[in-house]
Amino acid sequence: MRSAVSAILSAPAPESNMSHPDYRQTAHDHAALLIMVRHLGSKLNTRNFSRLYERISKQNSFRIKDSSGSVRTISARFIKSYPIENNEWGDFQTHRRVLGLICVGECTNTQEVSELSKIHESLRSKFSGTLYDSCCLFLGLQHDGTPYVMSAVEHSPKEKQQPVLSKDQENSSMSSKTHSTPTESYLPSCSDAEGPRSSSISDHDSFDETPTAMNISNIASKVVSHPSRTLYYPSLDKCVTLETDLQDFVSSLFWVLESKRLVSIGNIDKEKQPFLCAPFERKDLIGMDLESRTHRKRCIGRWRKQVGDLSLQSGLIAEALEHYQAAADVLRPANDWLWLAGAFEGLCAASITLLYPHLRRPTAIQRNGSLTGEGFNGRIRSNSSGAGVRSLPPDIDTHQHFLKNRLKFKHALGPDEVIEKYHEAVVHYSKYRNAGVIETEASIKAVHVLIEQRKYLSAAEFLQNVVFINLHLSDEEKIQRFTALSELYNQLGFKRKSSFFRRVSAMRCVAPMTTLQPNWTLCYQLLFESIGGFKLSLDPGVLSYEHANGWPALQVQILQELTGTARRLGNVPLAIRHASLLVHLLLIQQQQAGTAAILSNQEQAEMAKQLEQLSQRSETPLHPGPLALENGTIIPPVSLTLLPKIVSFKLQPPGAVLAAQRLVPEDEINNGPFLFTPIQFGSFRKQPTRKTQVEMDFQWVEGDRCEVIMLVINPSAYELRVSNIQLLTEDVEFEPETTSVILPPTLDPKTTAPTPVILSGIPRKPGLLKIVGYSMTVLGLKNHCKLKSAMPLMGSSFFSIHVVPALPRLSVQIATPNHNLITTSESQSVSAASSVQLYAGQGTECNLSLVNTSEASVESFDLELVHANRLSSNQVFSVSIDNLKAQLPWQPGTAVSVTVYVQGASDFLMPAMNDCLTNLHSADDSASLPSLSGPPSIFSRLSSHTGVTGSPRNKAKRAESLVSVRSGASSVRSGGSSNLRVAECHSNSHVAPRTVAALLKLQYSGGPGYTAGFCRSTSVALTVEILPSVIITKWDVLPAETPSHCYLVLDILNATQHVFLHWQKWNSSTAVANTLLLKHKTRVVSLCRWNDALWSN
Repeated sequence: MRSAVSAILSAPAPESNMSHPDYRQTAHDHAALLIMVRHLGSKLNTRNFSRLYERISKQNSFRIKDSSGSVRTISARFIKSYPIENNEWGDFQTHRRVLGLICVGECTNTQEVSELSKIHESLRSKFSGTLYDSCCLFLGLQHDGTPYVMSAVEHSPKEKQQPVLSKDQENSSMSSKTHSTPTESYLPSCSDAEGPRSSSISDHDSFDETPTAMNISNIASKVVSHPSRTLYYPSLDKCVTLETDLQDFVSSLFWVLESKRLVSIGNIDKEKQPFLCAPFERKDLIGMDLESRTHRKRCIGRWRKQVGDLSLQSGLIAEALEHYQAAADVLRPANDWLWLAGAFEGLCAASITLLYPHLRRPTAIQRNGSLTGEGFNGRIRSNSSGAGVRSLPPDIDTHQHFLKNRLKFKHALGPDEVIEKYHEAVVHYSKYRNAGVIETEASIKAVHVLIEQRKYLSAAEFLQNVVFINLHLSDEEKIQRFTALSELYNQLGFKRKSSFFRRVSAMRCVAPMTTLQPNWTLCYQLLFESIGGFKLSLDPGVLSYEHANGWPALQVQILQELTGTARRLGNVPLAIRHASLLVHLLLIQQQQAGTAAILSNQEQAEMAKQLEQLSQRSETPLHPGPLALENGTIIPPVSLTLLPKIVSFKLQPPGAVLAAQRLVPEDEINNGPFLFTPIQFGSFRKQPTRKTQVEMDFQWVEGDRCEVIMLVINPSAYELRVSNIQLLTEDVEFEPETTSVILPPTLDPKTTAPTPVILSGIPRKPGLLKIVGYSMTVLGLKNHCKLKSAMPLMGSSFFSIHVVPALPRLSVQIATPNHNLITTSESQSVSAASSVQLYAGQGTECNLSLVNTSEASVESFDLELVHANRLSSNQVFSVSIDNLKAQLPWQPGTAVSVTVYVQGASDFLMPAMNDCLTNLHSADDSASLPSLSGPPSIFSRLSSHTGVTGSPRNKAKRAESLVSVRSGASSVRSGGSSNLRVAECHSNSHVAPRTVAALLKLQYSGGPGYTAGFCRSTSVALTVEILPSVIITKWDVLPAETPSHCYLVLDILNATQHVFLHWQKWNSSTAVANTLLLKHKTRVVSLCRWNDALWSN
C-alpha cells in the first residue's frame, strides 16, 4: 500500500497534456451532453448561484422528437468548471466536449448586462471549437430587459411569512412537478419564438420548427457563428419558465448534434476520411505514411468510433453498438490500441445503458453531524452483510433484462462481457503513457459496474490498478485523488484501506514540501472521516472494555493526530475532547486481555498533563455535553469513567432510628384467606426482559441526608486529584453534596486496596428517585459519568429508590440520677440507652426528653414499654404518656419530657440454689431455720393446720422457751462459728445482683409523611441492676400465746456495707414494730396475726 502511494507521489511523465481525471464519471456520461454553467460577476452571491445550479442540474433527462417523429431520450450533464485540456480530447471521445455554455449573473441595468456579456463572450471564445450553443441568464430584470422594481408587498415581512400564490407562482409550482420526469419537446424555439421574456443577441440565428434532412446543412452552417441568447428573470424565486428554457436550449444542442451525426455517417462511405487523433498523437503525424493500407484502416475505424459516440449521445443506442463493433473490428487488425480501447469502452457504455438503466451519477453524500461515522457508513454496504448499493429495482433481474435486450440489440454485451471488455480496454490504455487519465476513468467506471454486480474483489483489482497509474497532478489534485480512492474503497467495504487513503490525503493537506498553504480545516475533516475504518469511535459508549476492537496502535495514532490538528486550528475545546478520548482509550486498553501497552507510563503521564494544561487554557469551562462544531458536526461527550475506576457503588439505607416505616391501622390489615391455585397462565407470561434498573428494598426520606458509598481505585501510574464529586439523579429534585479525594498512583494493581468515597445529598421532593451516575472534576475537566458506562458489568443503567414525604425527627435523651447514659449511633435501632443501679426496695425516676429537631410537626406519638422479663419488669418500670399526647402536635423546636419510674423490686429471699450458703449451715440443722425452698418445721406445719392446744400460760412458756432456744443457738453461731463469719463476710459475692431490662419503643409521625401513611420508630434501652440489700436467709412461724397470733421468726442478712433502719408494718390493727440497726446477720421475731400476709421493710 505504501508503494502504491509512492507511485502516485512520484514524478510523472512530462508529456501528458490532460488535466486531472473526473472521479465521479460513470458509463452513462458517455451518452450525455456536456453543458457548463458559470457564475458571472460578484453581485450574485454564491448561495443563490448554488440554488439555481441545483435547480438546473435536476433537469438531466429530456425527451425530444426527431425529424421522423420518434421520441429520443437525451441526457445532459451540467458542470461548473471544465479544464480546457480535457476539452481537447473531444475527438477521441465526444462526451468530453463542452457543447453548451450557460452563464448566470445578476444585474439591474443595461450597463451591467453589457459587462457580463463581455465575460460571457470571452468564455465562449475559449471553448469555441466545441460549443454548439450558449446563453446568458440574468436575474434582476424583467422579461423584456427593463429594470425590475420590487413591490411593497414583496418588501413586507409578513407577506414573506405568509406568501400568497399568484398565477405565475402557481404555474411555477406546476412546472416544478415535472423536474424529475423527462419533458417532451419538438423543434427548439429560439429568441423570436420566446416573445418578450428573451431577447436574442443575433436575431437572424433561428431555426425552423420542423427541420428535415434537406436543411441540415443550413443548420450546420449557422452553428459556425455560435448563436447566443439572453434570458431575463426578475428574481430567483420567479424563474417560472426556467425548465422550459432549458428544454429549448438542450433541444438546440440536440439538433446541432444530430446534424453532425448525419454528416459523419455520410462521410463513412467516402474513399478518404479525415484522420482523427488524440492530442498527444499530433506530433507523430510527421513522417507517417498517410497512403498505407493500415493508415486507411485507422482512419475508417476511428471515424466509425466517433460516429458511435455521436449516435450514443443522440439517443440511438442500437446504431451506436453497431458502429462501435464495426470500429473494433477494423482497429484490431490495424493495431490501433488506443482507439480500439476507446471503441471497447464505448461498447461497454452503450451496453451498460441497456443493462443498468437506473445506474446514474452518484449524488453527493449528505453527511450528518455524527462523528462516529455511523451516519456516513450506514449509507454504504457493510462488508459482512454483502448488501451493496443497488440502483436496479428489486423486480428487475439483470440476466433476463440482458436476454430481452439481446434480441433487440444484437451487439449488446452481457454483464460478464462488459467487465472483460473494460479489462481489455484498460490493458490497451496502459500501453500509452499519455492516456493515464483515460485509463483511470475507465477503471473507475468498471468499478461502479462491479459494485452494481456485487463483485467487490474484482472491483478492488481495478482500483489497485488505479493506484499505480502515474499522473501529472498538482498537490490539490493529489488530495482529490486520494479522497476519491477512499470513497470507492469504502463502497467496496474495504474500510481500513479507505481510511488509509483518507488519512494520506489529510497528511498531504499540511505537508511541508508542497506548494499549497497548510489547510488544517480540511486535514481535520479528512482525519475525522477516517476513524471509522480503523474501528474507532468518538463515542466512548461504543468502545469495548473486554477485548480489543481494531488496531490499538493505529487508534492511538489517529487520536493524537486529531488532537494536534485541533490545536493547530485553535479550537481548544475540540482538542480537549479528543485528548480526553485518548486518555480514556489508553485506560481501556490497559484492562483489555491480550493488549500490549501502546504508551509507557511516563508517556501516559505526559498525555494526562497535556490534557490538564489544555483544560487550563480554555477560556470557558468545557461543558460535559455534546460539542457542536461550525459545520454542524456533533462531538459526543467523553466521560473519564475509568479515571478513577469504580469497584463498588452501594446505596446506604438510613439509620434504624431514621428509617421510614409504613403505618398499618388495625382495620386495614387483610386477614382474609390465602388462595392457592396450581393453574399456570403460560400464555400471559411475560417474556424476560433485560434488567435496566436496581430497585432498593428501603426508602429514603425527603429532607434527610442520604449517602452512597463508592469504592474507587486509581488505575494510572500518576497521582490523581478528583474534586467536586457528586451524584447525578433524575425524576426527583435532589440536592447533592460535593466531596474530593486524592488517589495515590497504582504500582501493583493486585495489591492496591480501593479507597472509599462517600457521596451524600438531600432529596427535596418525594417520588421515585433514579441515581444514574456521578459527576466529578479530574484533570481539570468536569465529567458526567453514567453507571452503565462506569460499571458495564453491573447489568443495569441506574438505581431506583423511593423517597417518602418528609417526616419529623425527634432527638431522644434520657437522664438518670447516676447519669449512666450510653449514646448509640443512628444505624442502631436504639437511639439512647441508660443503666441504673438500685438496691432492692429502692426507687428512682428517669427523665425522658424529646425535642423536635425537624421542620415538620409531630402529629402522632405512641410509646410502648417492651419488657424483657414481663414478670419482673412490670414491677420495676412504669410510665404514662397521657400528658404527652395532650400536648400534640409538637411544633418544630418543641421539647417535651416524660418520667419513667424505676423500682428496685425484690422478694428479699435467699435463692434456693445458693449451695454455698447452705453448706455453711449444714453443721447445725436443728438450730437453723428452714430455707425458702425447703418446707417449714414439722411443728409449723402442724400448728398451721390444727392450732395449739393447752392453756395460754403453757403456750406462752413454750413459745418463750422456743424463742430463747433458737435465739440462743443463733447467738452461739453468730459468736463462735468461724464458717458463718466467712459466709457473712462474702455474702455479696454469693448473692449475685439481678439485672432487669426493658425497651421503650417510640413511634411518631407528622407532616406530609403522616398523610402518606409513614412514621418513624426509635427505642430507648433501660437496664436496672438490682443489688441485694436485705436477704432473708431462714424463716419460721411459731404459735403465739393467743390462737389468732403467731411469731414470725426471720434470719435477716445485711448484704450491703451500710447500716440502715429496718422497720415493719402489718395491715392488722395491731402492729408490732421493732427498730434495729442491722449489721451482718440479725434474727428478727415479730408477732403478727395468722391472716396477715403482707409485710414490707
